[in-house]
Amino acid sequence: MFVVGLGNPDLSYKNNRHNVGFMLIDRMVRKNSHRISACRSYIYNGNNGVDKFIKPQTYMNLSGNAVSCILNKYKKKSTDIIVCYDDMDISIGEIKLKHKGGSAGHKGIESIIDSLETDDFFRLRIGISKPSGIDKVEYVLNDFSDDEKKKLDTGLNLAKKAIYAIVRKNFSTAQTIYNRGQDE
Repeated sequence: MFVVGLGNPDLSYKNNRHNVGFMLIDRMVRKNSHRISACRSYIYNGNNGVDKFIKPQTYMNLSGNAVSCILNKYKKKSTDIIVCYDDMDISIGEIKLKHKGGSAGHKGIESIIDSLETDDFFRLRIGISKPSGIDKVEYVLNDFSDDEKKKLDTGLNLAKKAIYAIVRKNFSTAQTIYNRGQDE
């Protein structure tokens, strides 16, 4: 299984809400893990049943180009990936697992669906909450507040456990556990 974290590569975006996919990958990659650059992505060695961790370097709205290239390079199917990304419809600190479906307006997911010509891949949605009185685009490109960072830490820990539950057990088992907000 390949775990793909979505985000924007420029350092100025590092702590933005839109970069929670990158934050998760950074948390899961071992400190001295070997990294290669291919398919306009950083590709890291996996661990604990994950084959590869991937951070597309194409910017969010073009993520599909990188993901498609990686699947072709490694001769994998769309169902061999778990795409991890931010979701405004979920509260900070919570996650949801999903298989298939539309993009719900998320440009990174839309790009992947368009490039792969299928919605048949696994998703791990990481809550960033809805904006209040601010434009959605501006909101996702803002950093988390100190209080939000504490909740985000909980969500990223849950996301990490959910990924390992998927590879050790299966997606539907992980979905049953983590979509109810439970922990193993």
